[in-house]
Amino acid sequence: LDLILSIPWLVVQSKGGIFAAEQDTGTLVLKAHQGLDERLQKTCVTVPFGKCICGRAALSKEIVFVDRVDERHEVTYDEITPHGHYCVPIIFADKVLGVINVYVDEGHKSTDREKALLLAVANTLAGIIVRRRAEESLLESERKLQAITDTASDAIVLIDDEEKIVYWNAAASTMLGYQPGEIARQDIQVIV
Repeated sequence: LDLILSIPWLVVQSKGGIFAAEQDTGTLVLKAHQGLDERLQKTCVTVPFGKCICGRAALSKEIVFVDRVDERHEVTYDEITPHGHYCVPIIFADKVLGVINVYVDEGHKSTDREKALLLAVANTLAGIIVRRRAEESLLESERKLQAITDTASDAIVLIDDEEKIVYWNAAASTMLGYQPGEIARQDIQVIV
């Protein structure tokens, strides 16, 4: 968010937020923000798909630009500073992962260059989110597998295609009398 808001030629205010989508509830959850009024931080902590500008971007899966606060700006408060928005959905494989929201001055004219940059940022962020989720899922799977193999009473030994030992559990150490560090990358035939 800081990087987006600091691009010199991108005519945005130093205000905005990044929302993550919760698919099971159809809501956006504010995960990062800069320069937002405290009232907005509280009222925009969750935004349903379809509500307000950010929710409309999530529902339509398209960039939504408004040059001023109007009737589509459903989350508002008295004394709101006049402004406009770019709300850019973060999409991967036709699934909305979140929305980037940046503020512009009231009356600002949208440009193709600005849209292209914000879309490129959203696409990059989508790749990062997907990769991070995959890494977290892989780590969780590894933790589960580790827990299963560590508590198994049977010896479990994992070898590669060259028959070198890659992993072995505590039962294998007890049964064969070697510690994992002693047998790492050893030939299974030699150890057995």
